Amino acid sequence: MNKEYFKIEKTTFPNCKEEVLFSPNLNIVTGDHNSHMHSHVSYLSSLDENNEICIWSDSNAYSLHPAQLKMDAGYLINGVAQGLQGIVLTDSLFMIRELLILADSNDIPVKYINIYFDKGKWNIEQSDSIENMEHISLLNESEAQDDRYMKSIL
Repeated sequence: MNKEYFKIEKTTFPNCKEEVLFSPNLNIVTGDHNSHMHSHVSYLSSLDENNEICIWSDSNAYSLHPAQLKMDAGYLINGVAQGLQGIVLTDSLFMIRELLILADSNDIPVKYINIYFDKGKWNIEQSDSIENMEHISLLNESEAQDDRYMKSIL
C-alpha cells in the first residue's frame, strides 16, 4: 500500500486575498519583480505538518548554474513521482523548462501559479498550462532581452 503524504491543498499568500489552489503533484510558482515570492517559502514550510513537501526556491538553491538546476529538477521530479507534493518558487526559465520536460516524460501534471501586482493590488493567476498564463514577467523580460540582443549584434 502506498503511503499517503501530507499535501497543501489551498492557502492565501500574505498580502494577497485570492486563494491559491495547489495541485497534489508539481506546482511551479513565479512572480513579477515586486512579488517577493521567495519570502513565502517559510510560510509554505510552516504549513507542511510532516515535513513531507518538496519546497524548492531559487533563494535557497546551492547554485543557479544550469547543470545544478538540472540536478535539482531531477530530485524534485523523483520526489513527486514517489507521491510527494512539489512546490517550486522560481525566477529561472531554465528551471521551469527543465521541470516541464521531466514532468512530461514522467506523466506528472503541472500547476502554474503566478503572483503579480496590477492596479494597486496583488493578484494570483493559476492554470494547468503555461500557455494560458497572461502575466508571466519572466517570459516578457526574456523576450525583450532577446530583441535587445539581436539588435546589438546586427
